Amino acid sequence: MLVGMPLLLKYSSKKMLQTSALLRKTQTFKIHESGIDSSTESSNSSIKWCELYKANETKENFLFFISKTQAFILPKKCLDGDEDYFNIIRSYMKNAPVPKEDRKGFFSKYRNWIATFIAILITILIFITIYLSLNP
Repeated sequence: MLVGMPLLLKYSSKKMLQTSALLRKTQTFKIHESGIDSSTESSNSSIKWCELYKANETKENFLFFISKTQAFILPKKCLDGDEDYFNIIRSYMKNAPVPKEDRKGFFSKYRNWIATFIAILITILIFITIYLSLNP
């Protein structure tokens, strides 16, 4: 599961990109104090910071989540590495909400990992029990 799930996610994302003409279109983002405007040749959308699910930054991208599983991904390389512009985006991102699960304690943050670990442990114990019962 620890290897399979990320591989499955990567495969399904590639497949979705290959089959969706809409996802392959170039998106243009305008980031401003009140929110984010996104446009393609066939559509426009505007989202206020308070309407986002959350905003996050990774080493290579800015992520603007419109729901728990959908996000606008803005690669930093598209911004020519301009640290001043990064700082402006970071200041705007402070206006985005922080989901409740991001504010909770250790168990809430890591419950999926803990559940996976427990499931693997139970599976191993079942296999050991079956093996020992077949080989007395």
